[in-house]
Amino acid sequence: MLRFQTEQRTIEVAGATIGGQPGEFPTALAATIFYEGHDIVRDMKKGEFDKKRAKELVAAHEAAAEETGNPALLHVFAAYPEAMETYLNFAADATTGPLLVDSPSLDVRLAGVRWALEAGAIDRIVYNSLNLTITDEEIEALRASGVSCAIVLAFNPKDSGLNGRLKLLEDGADVTDAGLLDLASAAGITKVLVDPAVTPIGNGAGVAVRTALAAKAKWGHPVGSGIHNAPASLPWLSDKDRKVKDCVDVATNVLQVAMCADYLLYGPIEHAPYVFPAVAVADAIVADAAQELGTDISKNRTFTELVG
Repeated sequence: MLRFQTEQRTIEVAGATIGGQPGEFPTALAATIFYEGHDIVRDMKKGEFDKKRAKELVAAHEAAAEETGNPALLHVFAAYPEAMETYLNFAADATTGPLLVDSPSLDVRLAGVRWALEAGAIDRIVYNSLNLTITDEEIEALRASGVSCAIVLAFNPKDSGLNGRLKLLEDGADVTDAGLLDLASAAGITKVLVDPAVTPIGNGAGVAVRTALAAKAKWGHPVGSGIHNAPASLPWLSDKDRKVKDCVDVATNVLQVAMCADYLLYGPIEHAPYVFPAVAVADAIVADAAQELGTDISKNRTFTELVG
């Protein structure tokens, strides 16, 4: 439980407040839908899916958020442009909250941005992500679009240590022409969410957690991650039953909360019923401690919902 000397930034996206001092606001939780292998997807190229089941999943995600007070974000993943547009059409109607546009392909991410422009939903978009593959085309497209919020990913293949990740953000670390934070600014991004780039346990997962702390202390931007991915490569875990894997998944998310996360990409949307309560309790504990450090937690709805 910490209080940072650096002024901590908060951002507002489609009604969600993210950032601030630890305990000041509840952790924002982003659920991934239409991910690779998601059983509701029938055609990943066209974006055909089970709409009834998708609506049920989004409703459960939002119901959990309403119960705990944690802001709910919808993390929309697609591998093809047509699918991205179809998914976003659904997502925009299914929720009023922020929409994370995510794909390994630049063309697909930009298809999502174009959709948002045409749909009048550009203020709801969180672009995921700006990273070491950033191009002039991407910078210009984002600046022209008016997207203001993006995740900035500190993955540095040349130096995966703490300093290597921070330098990538600060000056490019000989990987990009400038620091990713400056490049994000050039792209018109005024609302930065730093992601330390979670790698497997034994290959830098702990460093990623330290990087999030260090970045928050240095720049004050909101930080978070998809830390639930960290245990995925552990061989012994692959033999465990689903309940054990789900418990591990929740535990990793809670760990990041204890280490000052402002947001989490918590994984499959099916996990909402148990991720939200676990994170909410962790948030309440952090907020409880933050009061003694002088942090104003009056706007932390999770604390008031759980504790009163």
